[in-house]
Amino acid sequence: MLMRSFVAVAEANSFSMAARRLGLQQSTVSQHVQKLEEAVGQKLLERTTQKLSLTHSGLEMLEISRDILAAYERMGRRFESKQLTGTIRIGSIEDYSIEQMPRMLLQFRRLHPGVQVELKVGPMAQLQDMLTRGDIDIFVGIRRTGSQLGRLVRRESIGWYSRPGFQIDVDEPLPLVLYSAPNVMRDVTIEACEKAGRAWRETGSSPSYLGLRAAVLAGLGVMAIGESAEPKTVQLVQATNDLPRIEDVELILMQRFEGGVAKELADMVLAQKSSPRQGAIA
Repeated sequence: MLMRSFVAVAEANSFSMAARRLGLQQSTVSQHVQKLEEAVGQKLLERTTQKLSLTHSGLEMLEISRDILAAYERMGRRFESKQLTGTIRIGSIEDYSIEQMPRMLLQFRRLHPGVQVELKVGPMAQLQDMLTRGDIDIFVGIRRTGSQLGRLVRRESIGWYSRPGFQIDVDEPLPLVLYSAPNVMRDVTIEACEKAGRAWRETGSSPSYLGLRAAVLAGLGVMAIGESAEPKTVQLVQATNDLPRIEDVELILMQRFEGGVAKELADMVLAQKSSPRQGAIA
């Protein structure tokens, strides 16, 4: 239980959220983490009144703990009288598929070795068409806050990113690298600029994140993307008056049918409530 509590805290970036997820008291979760730190003789978490972050030892322990917990779950599944079988075809917008989707699907395949998993990555509009045609069974997409489309996974904050050292000329229109239309991220980016009265011009476009990143790394401009992308080769631009604040969007789940393999995977997606970034302690 010590490792389960530690992983829950690390993934939720919050003791209170981890406690709710595990159905425990927050003090109990805190004691579990403390006992684990004492057992390994290493500090695993850095805690302040504002932030929670993993130490280097904590990052190593998180990977080890996930492997151990997955092994326990896999062992339990092996001895169940009935295992899930079949094929599940999942789609994902590219932002979410960069970091979170591979980790989640790896865990799913460990838990359900009898299930064949097929992954399709593409723009939101394409995924919706594929779901309608029956080419995929379930997908993770994006919607504007307030929309009733799909089932909410979590709210996603948006950040501005640029090539390291890129300078924004406040006297010139803001050079934007944008997703190709139609795209929710494109819409909220342009609307944020227009609402703030910030002149802009489109200096690059692509239907894919990799295309946007290439344009940004070439120094063509700045791009706005969700936190799930966790970009490693571009830098988050610190908030300034030169860049308007972009409204949050929401990650959603859409599926063709309930039950069986689809339900298992949907439950796993919907459990991804925490942001990939380190956040405040709730």
